Amino acid sequence: MFSSFVVGYLFLGGTGAGACVLLALFGLLAPRNRVSTMGMSSRARKPVRLMRAPHAYVQLMAPAFTAACAALVVGALFLMLDLGSVEKALLLFAFPTPTYLTFGAYALALLMAVSLLLSHAWWSGGSRWRYGAVQALHACALVVGIVVMVYTGLLLADMPAVPFWHTAWVPVLFALSAFSCGCALVLACAGFTGALDRFASLFRRVACLDEILLALEASALVALVVVGMSNPYEVAGSAVDSLLAGGYAGAFVGGVLCLGVCFPLVLEVGSQLLKARSTAFALVVSSAVLAGGLMLRYCIVAVGAHPEVWTVVL
Repeated sequence: MFSSFVVGYLFLGGTGAGACVLLALFGLLAPRNRVSTMGMSSRARKPVRLMRAPHAYVQLMAPAFTAACAALVVGALFLMLDLGSVEKALLLFAFPTPTYLTFGAYALALLMAVSLLLSHAWWSGGSRWRYGAVQALHACALVVGIVVMVYTGLLLADMPAVPFWHTAWVPVLFALSAFSCGCALVLACAGFTGALDRFASLFRRVACLDEILLALEASALVALVVVGMSNPYEVAGSAVDSLLAGGYAGAFVGGVLCLGVCFPLVLEVGSQLLKARSTAFALVVSSAVLAGGLMLRYCIVAVGAHPEVWTVVL
């Protein structure tokens, strides 16, 4: 039912949304006197507050918003490839129906537009942008980003024909993973641009946040497995068996649990205790989290879409 394009869409859409949420928080919480100044409106000829971002903030925000927007765009492209044509994708907007797919498509399109505008605003250093308008865009990115993060899991959970997916733990798991992957994407961008050193204290807080997200993600994974094992439908238990001891055990245990959750969590905790952090370290952690996020979606989609599942008559 679901192709590899859907796996890519779920991963990139969630990662881009998670990055937008984190960056929106950065923008909303940035000291106003550091990123704005009073100027004259060109039309009304009255004092207004304008964006004036210093180079350090541009280095932090602009590349990361560009990367988040790129992830969302490629994710949307994967969705169109899965649908088979651009015309089918446009039908979601021309003839909307009350489904999670339609709702998610609108949210994804809005988030792409907002992240593109914010990318442009930060690359320009805020030149000619009103501070209030940029903050409104940050608030929109925060709200819509959360919607997209949760939606990627709701898309699967809203399928009662697949008992393993039909649980609230799937959207919870996908939302936590999306936010963690978004943090990893922003961390990687900061490592490449040098913003990691300039905002060391900020990224120590991001590391603490990611530790919490990874711990919660591990708890959600355990809950999903327990619920699947106790599900009255045998195929749900078979899906769990495939993850833990079957054909997908290597990808799930090795790729998701070990590489995507335990490895970065141990590194993050160790770096906090030793007070040691470098750009190379940040890139290793980010790569592990992103790889684990991709493998998570691959495993969950694959075991749910197993042919035996679709033979169940509910």
